[in-house]
Parts: sequence; C-alpha cells; structure tokens
Amino acid sequence: LVSKALCWCFDVAPKKVAAPDGRGKVDDFWEPSKKSLWGDPNLLVRLTEYDKDNIPPATMVKLVPLETDPAFEPDVIKKASVAACGICKWVRAMVVYDKIAKTVGPKKEALRQAEESLA
Repeated sequence: LVSKALCWCFDVAPKKVAAPDGRGKVDDFWEPSKKSLWGDPNLLVRLTEYDKDNIPPATMVKLVPLETDPAFEPDVIKKASVAACGICKWVRAMVVYDKIAKTVGPKKEALRQAEESLA
C-alpha cells in the first residue's frame, strides 16, 4: 500500500502484470516504485519539496480511502519496514494537510479581501 500511495503522489504509473488467478492483468506498483522512488537517492528531498498546496484532486480521491484503511496504519506498516512507516506517515499527513488547506484557503482569501477593502 505504501508503494502504491507513493506512486499516486508522484504520478508514477503501475506496471500491468498477470493477475494471481491467471485472469487478466492487475496493477503492480512495487517494480515502478522501486525504480523511480525507493531507489532515488533524492527521495527525501522530493518528499520535503513536494507541492502539497497543489495536490491534484484525482490523487486525493485515491489517497483519502487509505486514511481509514486498517492496513495503512503506521504501526502495522512499521512491522514490515521502518522506512515504509515513515512514508505512510508522510502520505497520511498530506491527506490531512489537503483537507485543512481546502478549509482554510477560502477563509484566507476572504480575510485578504476584507483587509483590502479596509485599506
């Protein structure tokens, strides 16, 4: 789940692989994330410089359900990987930030307009 979320955030396309049941194909995020993200020595820089004020709505539609997914809890992820736990926390923080920014943004704009009209 962490690799999938990271791919969504950085718009990394999944690889289509054969489904485990042999019927059709499914999205595999591990290989693309391993090459494009986990193996990137600048991943931490990319995370800190991520444009959190302009997360595409399509990305948020994918990320928001992870917030309530019991398998996407940091304590659960930490059992598999401490690094993945940190990324899980980052993704969850981006979801929270986006929700708050959408609430506060219009209020900031209203304040700016009110201050402008008083000037």
